[in-house]
Amino acid sequence: MNTGTKCILFAGVVSMMLPAPLLRAAAAHAPPPARNPVLMAAQTEIDSSNRHDLQGFLRHFTANAVILADAPPYSFHGENAITAFFKHSLLGSRIRITIRGAPRMEDWMGAHAYVILPVEFRLTDAKGDSFNDPGYWIGVLVRHGTVWKIDALNLTPW
Repeated sequence: MNTGTKCILFAGVVSMMLPAPLLRAAAAHAPPPARNPVLMAAQTEIDSSNRHDLQGFLRHFTANAVILADAPPYSFHGENAITAFFKHSLLGSRIRITIRGAPRMEDWMGAHAYVILPVEFRLTDAKGDSFNDPGYWIGVLVRHGTVWKIDALNLTPW
């Protein structure tokens, strides 16, 4: 068996052992995390949120984006609703989000991506009490030219 045959055989065995989402991500040739544009888009959105930068935050979303959260009205559609979410939920609670570890899932298909990031939500309420809650930043992103934007975002506790 020559080296080429061994590589093909190894790749075939590995592909049978990997779940479909990992195969699709591998097939999409996702770059390493440090240069991964999808993960960089997620991080810059989180950075804008943590800086309380509304305009920076809004730049990361498509025009008709949706945010799902565990606070009424639970879904926020479009720029006006996302602005209201930012002002009430992110500024009102003085929340900070920190990514904790590698993505739980990252699936790419052309100009579309689905990412689940483990995060920690650090909230400070109106009384000054702080809470740390683990959760997930779950995003559906769409590539617009060279820029990845969030089309749907779910911020959820564990």
